[in-house]
Amino acid sequence: MENQKLLFIVNPHAGNNRIRLKVLQILDNFVKSGYDVTFYSTQKKGDATEIIEKRGAEFDTVICCGGDGTLNESLNGVIKLDSPIKIGYIPCGTTNDFAFNYKLPTNNVKASEQLCRGVPTPIDVGILNGRAFSYVAAFGAFTDIPYQTPQQSKAVFGKLAYYTEVVKSIPKLSSVHASICCNGETFEDDFLYGMISNSLHIGGFKMSSIMKNITDISLNDGKLEAMFVSKPKNPAEFQEILNTLLFSHSSPLVRTFQTDNLSISFSEPTSWTLDGEFGGNPTEVSFSVHSGVSLIV
Repeated sequence: MENQKLLFIVNPHAGNNRIRLKVLQILDNFVKSGYDVTFYSTQKKGDATEIIEKRGAEFDTVICCGGDGTLNESLNGVIKLDSPIKIGYIPCGTTNDFAFNYKLPTNNVKASEQLCRGVPTPIDVGILNGRAFSYVAAFGAFTDIPYQTPQQSKAVFGKLAYYTEVVKSIPKLSSVHASICCNGETFEDDFLYGMISNSLHIGGFKMSSIMKNITDISLNDGKLEAMFVSKPKNPAEFQEILNTLLFSHSSPLVRTFQTDNLSISFSEPTSWTLDGEFGGNPTEVSFSVHSGVSLIV
């Protein structure tokens, strides 16, 4: 890695703050591997995007360390650069869904060692209204859980903090009416949940077990996977949806398909989450795929 310039971005508040004890070891690994390292500790939300947009052209590689939200910010900076640079990720958040896709070590020091000997591989990045997401964009039931769960609870209780918030939200389930245009087809309904993903698993669930009609889920095929769950009209339909998601059943209430572009019109402003972070309240959204981001694995 001689003469390779590296921008190392760390979110010191991700997960349970354990990264603070490992930063010197990680920096030492990068220096010993021949990187010329510039270190930056994020100071506020959106900081990773801003520093990469401002200074990314000075570097060959950017490596971010934090949760999936830190990775999301870093990707949004990288795709805006005129010349592509490589990106690496050291996961130290609470759930680290993205890391599971690429078998990235959750031990921070081991992750840095792997990056030092890793090789770039092309990946797809989803784009929602011009904003990138690494593995999932979603609206509807339960999608507000990640950013409404207190950071202190995430750090102390991990995934249990999320599960607790899910149980609390069940009485407040609601739907939104939407018209969806994709692959030359338009359909509309009242939807309980919608998800656009580029991931092999999310929240501990394998996408191949949920999207059973899709047999070739890939992370760099130029396609996104979509799932829309219609609002159940009675307890029997609600059970039908659960059976579809958890077991080998199928139902017209759960639509799953692949696409490289998609547009949705909502009857009212609708909250989205991108990689577990708040993604705004649009009434119109459009999706596309940005291919060729170079991830070090």
